[in-house]
Amino acid sequence: MGSNRRGSIQIALKINEDKIIDVEISNYGMHYSENDILNLPNEVVNVQSSQVRNVSGATYSTQAFKDAVQDALLKARNI
Repeated sequence: MGSNRRGSIQIALKINEDKIIDVEISNYGMHYSENDILNLPNEVVNVQSSQVRNVSGATYSTQAFKDAVQDALLKARNI
């Protein structure tokens, strides 16, 4: 989960053979519209990292999303 003063985001992450194969936003509780970051899950799969581009006008949502992906990756690697 990623959170900040504007809300929180939870994601579902699927990994197969150490590759990110799918990312879905499972719970969106941010102050701003989810539509601003809808392309970020596909970007994570494409770049194979939580380090996606910042979305102008959705800085808090972007950062919470990145944090959620990083959290999920750390948990997946520690299983």
